Amino acid sequence: MATGKYKAVHAAIALTVASITLLLTACDDSTTSSESVTANIPADREYQIISTISLNDGFETRKVLQARLLLDYQLQDAEGKAASLTTPLTHNARFFIQPNLLQISDYGMPIPVSNIDPKGKSNEIFQLVKDGFNVEFNNGEVRQLTPIAKMDQKDIKELFERWQNLNNLFKQAPTLPVALEPSVGYSINAPMDGRLTWTVEQVSEDKLIAVLQGEKDKYKAYGKFEVNRKTGWLESMAFFQREERQGRTFTRRIAMAPKDRPYIMSTLWHADDSFDAERDRDDRQKELYRISDIPQEYRPNNKAFIQSLLPDQQGILDNLGPWGTDTPEDLQLRFVHNMSPQYVEADVRYEDLTAYDANGKPIDIHFWQHGKGWARNYHPSIESSTDIIATGWDNTANKLKQIDHITAKLTLIPQTSKIVEKSWDELLATPYRVGDASLTIQVLDAEAKLFKVVSKQSEDQSINLPFQQFKGMMAEARREGNYPSWLTATDKELLEQLIGADESHHLTSNTLLLKLDEIPKTLMLIEQQPQPELTQTKTIRFVQFSDYNKNLANPPTEFGNAGLGSFINPALDAAKNEFSTIQGIKPVTDNGHNLYIPMSAALATACKPEIDQGFNEGKNPVTWQFDPNAPNGAAYSLMTPDRVRQFFYDKQIKGKIHCQGDIHWQPLELAVTDRPWLIDLESWLTQTGYGNEPSSDLKNYFKVEDAQGNLLTIRLPENTEQRINEVLVDGRYLSIAGPAAKVSYMTISKDPVDIPYEFTFKPLP
Repeated sequence: MATGKYKAVHAAIALTVASITLLLTACDDSTTSSESVTANIPADREYQIISTISLNDGFETRKVLQARLLLDYQLQDAEGKAASLTTPLTHNARFFIQPNLLQISDYGMPIPVSNIDPKGKSNEIFQLVKDGFNVEFNNGEVRQLTPIAKMDQKDIKELFERWQNLNNLFKQAPTLPVALEPSVGYSINAPMDGRLTWTVEQVSEDKLIAVLQGEKDKYKAYGKFEVNRKTGWLESMAFFQREERQGRTFTRRIAMAPKDRPYIMSTLWHADDSFDAERDRDDRQKELYRISDIPQEYRPNNKAFIQSLLPDQQGILDNLGPWGTDTPEDLQLRFVHNMSPQYVEADVRYEDLTAYDANGKPIDIHFWQHGKGWARNYHPSIESSTDIIATGWDNTANKLKQIDHITAKLTLIPQTSKIVEKSWDELLATPYRVGDASLTIQVLDAEAKLFKVVSKQSEDQSINLPFQQFKGMMAEARREGNYPSWLTATDKELLEQLIGADESHHLTSNTLLLKLDEIPKTLMLIEQQPQPELTQTKTIRFVQFSDYNKNLANPPTEFGNAGLGSFINPALDAAKNEFSTIQGIKPVTDNGHNLYIPMSAALATACKPEIDQGFNEGKNPVTWQFDPNAPNGAAYSLMTPDRVRQFFYDKQIKGKIHCQGDIHWQPLELAVTDRPWLIDLESWLTQTGYGNEPSSDLKNYFKVEDAQGNLLTIRLPENTEQRINEVLVDGRYLSIAGPAAKVSYMTISKDPVDIPYEFTFKPLP
């Protein structure tokens, strides 16, 4: 039954994919060229190709195909030798194509193929595709696709030919698949599918952008293609298709762009239909979230602060998910630049990546960096990251497992923070512009004080509206754009990131909802552009997460949502009330059958309950045991020595709570530092002589708060048997899980106090 199900789904998917492939490769001519002859046209180019198919059966939506590859196209002449170009590339061309990276997971053909699959060498398809193919296009049609590897086994050849979703990945044309006149508005029917129409949307001296779209019955399709008119090479392509058949909806997405175009792969690879459905809801039906009241500082950059953003510390090498068994699908390099309330936006380039094994020996492995590093505030940390995938077929899976750490040269280019004040009425009436960037506030419901904020930014210019200056709520809004209504938010994002992204005036947009408690009279805006004169560069060592956390000199990471995470106030668990002074401490019962004495862990170091008249439960006497994580807060609880029995009946107990003295909290002076997560305890150690005390007592001796008064956790190594001197960074600094703004240390007065208690447990009901 399972085999039949796979075949049925595979047949439906293959039909969908095959129709698209024919559509995108069959035409009268293969390129739209400019009239002039151009010298030095590249004869080879490497593209990223991402393809997914989702199936909705009426109950759920799941991805039944997910594939990505880096495909190198090398032009050949009729004899199969490397060729050159003096005129724009056409579709009458031959190529040698070879994947440097390939990962495909196909529900219709459950054979995982990946260049990082540890079992790849035993997979005949793996051996077939890694050597590449010769492909010939004739008037846009794939005339021949010939594997370089010899296929002696007939069944392997038949399997590859039958596996349409796989071999179609190698039939994507690297140029425009139809002849179009370079005139805006020019339109023709698609040669292989009468349901679709090609229309020229934009024309310049260098580029031509065309739209392919159509709708008929239960079939819908939309795509954009961008070609360089001087070279003939494709600059980008995205095509979306949705079709309903027999109560099931198939949605296919495919994108193709040069290898170095960032964000394209991750946007499509991680697309989620359920998430998109939430984002595409009507703005007036959106669930809004309270704007964070965490203060942020806005001021111009200075050299000292920018230098502090590349300190001498380690970065994090993280594994973002498995492929197959235990081989990482993606790796992430992450760096905590600082912990500061000062607003930061900076381009961070991760370059010259080198992997090493545990012995410090370089590993011959290469990576594709498919995103861009960008430093920003994550409250309280300032962090950046980049995702990388291993390329190549030479024992890549084993090389990945050998990686102990990676070094990378980080170059940080900050953005200026020019503060501008504008009246609310002025911004509401006229969009604010700086160069190509703009900020627009639209009224959705004046009575409800509901607005839409649309910001558009270029590579070099942007306008930031700090949302912490508002009191109210916010959420992500529906994306704008002249697109068919059935396209998802991810589809629109992909088109925006893809088409024209290499142009200097290319704009991306961000759209948010804003529901205000009160309308402000004036607003603060931040104008931003690169500030190259403050560029900083440093080589950073990225280590495994576990090793990073062992080094307490490293700052804690707060890496989170790069979207609304900086603005929305998270729901925090309310801290349980604790007794922190001897006044009022006494035994408490919930139901007459249990007994506990609430007190903080710090107070428990000075006060301990004693039993003068107790009882046995079984053969053992009951005892008081301290539990810092008790259900109702830190407390001494009465229980058996094995902690099993905590409820008693018809018993009596009498004793006293002996306190050495009351506890008091004294302020510890904090020095101005670039490392606010480290507290200098040198003076405290000298004063108290507690350096040889157990490090586990540190959480009792100190109370650390951030600028908002939230308690911060003390960071300790896993081995809590160490002494205080042994866990301090450089023998003097206490590591904290956040930026410390206020530190207090505990002292105990020299006035002993005994607090008597007596309690009788209720009998059995």
